[in-house]
Amino acid sequence: MKIGVKGKSGLMSRYNSRETTAEKLWRFRGVLFLVSIPILLICAVMLMMPSTSMHSSFSDEKFAIVIDAGSTGSRVHIFRFNTAGGALDLESDTFEQLKPGLSAYAANPEESAASLKPLLDKALATVPADHHKSTTVEVRATAGLRLLPDGQADGILKAVRAFLKNSYPFKCDSKSVSILDGADEGAFAWLTLNYLLGHLGGGIEKTVAAIDMGGGSIQMAYAVDDATAKAAPSKDYIYKLAGGGKSYNVYVRSQLNYGLMAGRKGALEAQGAQHSCIPGDFSGTYKYGGKDVPVGSHPDGQSVDRCMEVITSSLKPDEPCGKQAACSFNGAWGGGMGPGASKIYVSSYFFDRGMESSIIPNEDAISWDSHPVKYKEAARQACSMSAEQIQKVYPKVQPDHAPYFCLDLSYAYSMLVNGFRIPEDAPMTIVSQITYKGDNLEAQWPLGAAINSLS
Repeated sequence: MKIGVKGKSGLMSRYNSRETTAEKLWRFRGVLFLVSIPILLICAVMLMMPSTSMHSSFSDEKFAIVIDAGSTGSRVHIFRFNTAGGALDLESDTFEQLKPGLSAYAANPEESAASLKPLLDKALATVPADHHKSTTVEVRATAGLRLLPDGQADGILKAVRAFLKNSYPFKCDSKSVSILDGADEGAFAWLTLNYLLGHLGGGIEKTVAAIDMGGGSIQMAYAVDDATAKAAPSKDYIYKLAGGGKSYNVYVRSQLNYGLMAGRKGALEAQGAQHSCIPGDFSGTYKYGGKDVPVGSHPDGQSVDRCMEVITSSLKPDEPCGKQAACSFNGAWGGGMGPGASKIYVSSYFFDRGMESSIIPNEDAISWDSHPVKYKEAARQACSMSAEQIQKVYPKVQPDHAPYFCLDLSYAYSMLVNGFRIPEDAPMTIVSQITYKGDNLEAQWPLGAAINSLS
């Protein structure tokens, strides 16, 4: 017999009409009980599941911790990504820094490792507890450790590995702590910059070149076409990088000892204790890389033109590179400066000296469109002043940098124009950060390293 509901005349309707109120109530309670059993079972199972499993079931978040252990200080980036849809979509970058760098504790590796504690504690507080064990942590030392003598760098790296393993729950192994190769640094910086600008996924003419000048080294990177990549005098110049669903050939060159602090040393040694880049009211000793260099002014006084001549000579722009029509400096091939280098972004000490000298006139700016010649113009003004005047006219310049302000600005110009062979009137952007989803993020290599670690 088939029973169905057919309005008021249906069999069920006629049956219900004979039920008492009490019978209806008991029948409703029975149905409610039967329905509630599976719901209660599901809730019980969920409560017994570990919190990490519950979180991962409903979250598409991933975190990556990268510590940039530079020559003058250490910086932590705690990146949070949304992975819904299969892509790495950056949501935030929590950042903190401290000074000095790991190399300042060269004689005491354990103290060097312990100096990272405030940065790692910041990461511990930022990453949710149920993500600690799955979150990668990398400590990548740059030029400061590369220059340490007698295996001191190895001792520091070993101590940092032990500190991470014994004191923190993050995901790391023997490869998580290392000295970052300069070319890797340049490649990751290029990836970071173009990711934040949204330039990945198209042709190389849509991408921009990245020049990053740190304290000990300088890197240049930009995308090149297949023909240029094949013509490289060495395979070491070309990196294969992927982004936005597209693969790129990226020219990368890192020059150790040509960052600003190391470049000072090279320029000072090139002329001796009496130097055309040093103001007349200063004499002393410049310390870098474990060496002391006597510093004083030239008898003929400070001169921007002679200063730049000395600096250009220290760059060795005539050193052969195997592709004489396309050399840059210090025996390096320049890559040809094709469509991928039509727009250039410069960062780190280029930005710092640009801000201090008012090449960047807005103190709140995180990037500024400019030209290399602006560094020459600023140098000409700075090189006419004493160290005391520098501190009065340029209050943002730290007192210990004031005697070298003429040299630094001259070095920035000479590096761009006489080193990388960029026309002095070429458009470029001096950048510290990129605005991405309303946040101002550093346009540095750590984000590229994080993307690489999660890919």
